[in-house]
Amino acid sequence: MAFLKSLKLDLIKIPSGEITNLRLLEACGGQNKNILLSTAMCNLAEINDAIKVIVKSGTSKNKITLLHCTTEYPAPFKDINLNAMKTMQQKFKLPVGYSDHTEGIAISLAAVAMGATVIEKHITTDRTLPGPDHRASIEPDEFAQLVKRNS
Repeated sequence: MAFLKSLKLDLIKIPSGEITNLRLLEACGGQNKNILLSTAMCNLAEINDAIKVIVKSGTSKNKITLLHCTTEYPAPFKDINLNAMKTMQQKFKLPVGYSDHTEGIAISLAAVAMGATVIEKHITTDRTLPGPDHRASIEPDEFAQLVKRNS
């Protein structure tokens, strides 16, 4: 926890694989910083429990944004279900965003059109590099297009 405090971050992102890590949630919640809570590997009950732990630890609920995500690299369009953002927004009364692992920028643009306030998208200098993330990442020119189309 001392290390986390020493970073003096304005925002903390909690990956979906850590949403049941109570010690991490408490440490992050105790910072009262803006939190992006990724939900890809979670059900609604786990999301609800995580929000409760973060808030009980000291973070104002209005500082939490939920990120919808599909944990495939690249994620097939048929598995995206952007309606999950609406479900989370209605159930938890929190802003939602989208962590995009699809190829290209189309799904990110659609997510913004459906109310996403945050887009997380991996960026690479070359999609042909080895590793699981590069193929689902965008290159700098695509990143510029994504920003321009969302302005």
